[in-house]
Amino acid sequence: MMTQRLGVATAIVALGAVLGTTSLADAADGAALWEKDCASCHGKDGKGDTKAGKLLKVVDLTAPDVRTKLTREVVHQTIEQGVVDKATGKNRMKAYKDKFSADETDALVSHVLSLTGAAK
Repeated sequence: MMTQRLGVATAIVALGAVLGTTSLADAADGAALWEKDCASCHGKDGKGDTKAGKLLKVVDLTAPDVRTKLTREVVHQTIEQGVVDKATGKNRMKAYKDKFSADETDALVSHVLSLTGAAK
């Protein structure tokens, strides 16, 4: 009986370790995707203070007026559909719908929200 309890307890601890590692891996993947595909325009910190960001007039994602509008849904939609300038009709940010898997997009959304301090 004691051996069975020990086995169950070990399984629960192992499951917790796996689930905890998965969450950390997702966060790391979001950061890696950001670094690879987003930071050249948005900067590592989301402020858009890069050469490309200034040229494209990228908004500072950490600015209070921008942060308040950033929800998980808004960030997700922006990543998937990109951004089109309403005045010119030109792409300001390409769509990544076909580039990222659903899991990658979710990890990237979480990373963006962590950079901005926006509500998750």
